[in-house]
Amino acid sequence: FSAWISPMGYNGVLMGHVQNSITWAVEGSYGVGVKDGKLAVWYRKWDGNSTGCPGVPTPAVSENTTLYPGEFAFISLVTSNEGRTFKVYKNGKEAISQEVEDGGLALLYDACDFAIGDSKYNKMPCKVEEVQLWNKTLTPEEIEASMFGPKADAEGLVAHYLPESADATTVENLVGDIDAYYRKNGTVTSGNFPIADALQKTNGRSTVEVTYNTPVEEEAAYELRRFDVAIGESPAPVKTYSNLYAVNLGEKYKFASVSVNDTPLENINDPIKVTDQNLTVNATFELATGIEDVTAEAIAYYNDKVLYMSQGATAVIYNLLGTAVAEATEITTNLENLPAGIYLAKVSMGENTTIIRFKK
Repeated sequence: FSAWISPMGYNGVLMGHVQNSITWAVEGSYGVGVKDGKLAVWYRKWDGNSTGCPGVPTPAVSENTTLYPGEFAFISLVTSNEGRTFKVYKNGKEAISQEVEDGGLALLYDACDFAIGDSKYNKMPCKVEEVQLWNKTLTPEEIEASMFGPKADAEGLVAHYLPESADATTVENLVGDIDAYYRKNGTVTSGNFPIADALQKTNGRSTVEVTYNTPVEEEAAYELRRFDVAIGESPAPVKTYSNLYAVNLGEKYKFASVSVNDTPLENINDPIKVTDQNLTVNATFELATGIEDVTAEAIAYYNDKVLYMSQGATAVIYNLLGTAVAEATEITTNLENLPAGIYLAKVSMGENTTIIRFKK
């Protein structure tokens, strides 16, 4: 697991894997935190023969990697498949490597919680901005890449949470069905998720300034998105170590190039990596292929989740990344299953072709 997190103290567990009825005093598989301001892991081991899983009395403590109150960092804990070793990374760099004696880590197979932040488990107040849970052992390169935000279809990613987006008692899992719940003394509360309000009132992860151009073509437009949400008007503050994606909003023009600090992206669909420095994005456009063949004849329209077409017409529907997401061959096609967003429908009938843009 990994998280962008900032402690509000010098001693305690920040996050970890625990049975949902116990505390960190004895049990739980492992928990990452700080001891006297240095990164540390509390864990228990299997004795190798029985059901005994004693808590290791002394945590594994980093020799020189610190995490002090007020500092946001990307903290990751990775275990080997057999539970014989674990490693902790700070901002993609190894901070702790620990061999576990006897039977290895006492990984739990019964009902468990992943706990993070101030809770009955760890009693360590902290700020949380992003959480990732994986069911594979990530390589150092994969951990460093995940700092910028994982793709929704990344192999092994089972949960990705953005607590800042919470508006109720849960934080939606962006890649699966297991949502995160706010617990107080082990019970799901009826109030709003407190992290959302706290993040609005306190300083979170630092931001840099992203400047992007306005296309010279009158009918061309684009926006930059982080986790599929558009950033603000240029220049816009963007959280450090984030991935942005350029999304075309026009129908007549397509991207010719996208450059970051005057260096073109090899692939226009590649992520724009925001580090700890301001950056400038410049996009150029060209006429979409075959746009000259579009006729003025209106043979289709969209209304209230339904695409209407003339008899004999066919359509391919694209999202704004240019990916085909649906096809239509009937006079009416229900598009209720499409996610909310903006789409282009290329409708053909004989030699006539028209492109309509609609918002669902």
